[in-house]
Amino acid sequence: MALSEGERALYEAGADAVPRLLRGEVPQEYFKAGAVIAAKAKAQTDQWLSQTYILSASGVWLDQHAIDRGTRRNAGENDVSLRARLRTYEDFLTVPTLEALANDILQANGITTEAAVFTLRRHAPCCTGSGTTTVTPQGAAGAATWRYLVLAQVSLLELDGVTSRNHWVVVGPMGSTTTGNATLTGTNYNQIGWSAYPGALRYKVLRIKSGGSPATVGEIAEVTAPTVTHNDQGEDNITDNFGPFSFVERGYRTASRIPRKAIVVILPYGTSATLAETIKLALEQRAGAGAALLVERRLNP
Repeated sequence: MALSEGERALYEAGADAVPRLLRGEVPQEYFKAGAVIAAKAKAQTDQWLSQTYILSASGVWLDQHAIDRGTRRNAGENDVSLRARLRTYEDFLTVPTLEALANDILQANGITTEAAVFTLRRHAPCCTGSGTTTVTPQGAAGAATWRYLVLAQVSLLELDGVTSRNHWVVVGPMGSTTTGNATLTGTNYNQIGWSAYPGALRYKVLRIKSGGSPATVGEIAEVTAPTVTHNDQGEDNITDNFGPFSFVERGYRTASRIPRKAIVVILPYGTSATLAETIKLALEQRAGAGAALLVERRLNP
């Protein structure tokens, strides 16, 4: 029986592994049969291994690569096109990319007000309060848009029957102004005010959108209760990019379900439920499987 090149290599490896004093005792047919069997097993494992690489995967194996990356094969899309798409590394999870996509869809549907997009890392669970957040420009008026979110740290919070300590709670919807100064200073600044949260020990003030200078976003201040105001005079000492908390949207807890981080999208007043779903689906295609996407509509102007 003639052996293939691969079988011959396995045959020689098996023969060389037998001690010299036994080589005459073992029939050569045993080595040949073993080589043929091992070659078949090797061919199968080689095929499995090849399918773990996008460039050599095909069919249902390539479909699985797509699912692992939070997408699926499009109608009529062949293996070549799908491979190319999966290997095109876009900047999926950056806030500017997702914000631009949401705003493009809003503008195409006649809504000129921008969406607000920010990220929250998974940590302890929290919930959304029913308070309000206001932003009042002080000094010279301008035309810059600034947005802020305030969190409250509570000493004890029970969610879904789970009680634990030191939760960060979103006090209420974001506050914003469209008449802020483009450069915040000790004279021209934004005064942020918010509703007191029951049992709060302290508050974190987050700059969600910058209207100019400083351009940084994230935590700008930590205020001890009962104080419920803070002046953003251009603080650039961002200490925590949206801090140790996660997000709960409209009554359901997501902290235990967030794989890496949550991307929160707050759509402007006037966005219909249908349009919100359209935007959510579009953003999910971009965000992939790396983050939980939470979309909320502002129901009040």
